[in-house]
Amino acid sequence: MPTNLAIDDNLLNEAQKIGKHKTKKNAVNEALREYIERRKRKEIISLFGKAELRNHLMRNGKQVGTIDALIASAAISYECSLFTADQDFTYIAMHSKLKLLNKK
Repeated sequence: MPTNLAIDDNLLNEAQKIGKHKTKKNAVNEALREYIERRKRKEIISLFGKAELRNHLMRNGKQVGTIDALIASAAISYECSLFTADQDFTYIAMHSKLKLLNKK
C-alpha cells in the first residue's frame, strides 16, 4: 500500500547505508521490524516486575500464587481495576498499587 511520509533524509540515508539496504523501502521496513521486536522485548522484560511483586509479598509474609501475582501485576501495569472475590487480591492491593472495585 503506497504511503507518503515526511522522513528525515539524513536518518533514512544513514539507516540505508548502515543496514546495507539497496532501497529506502527496505531500510524503512527493516527499521519497523526492529522497532516492533524491541517493543515486544520490552513487554517481556516487564514480566520480570510481576515476579518482583510476588517476591515483595513473600518477604512480607504472604505467599501469593504465581498466577494471582501475574494478574495483579498486569492490572497495575495497565492501570486497570480488578473485580474479584479472591481475598489474595485484597492483600495484594494493601501492599501494592493494585486497585480493586468494591462490591456493592
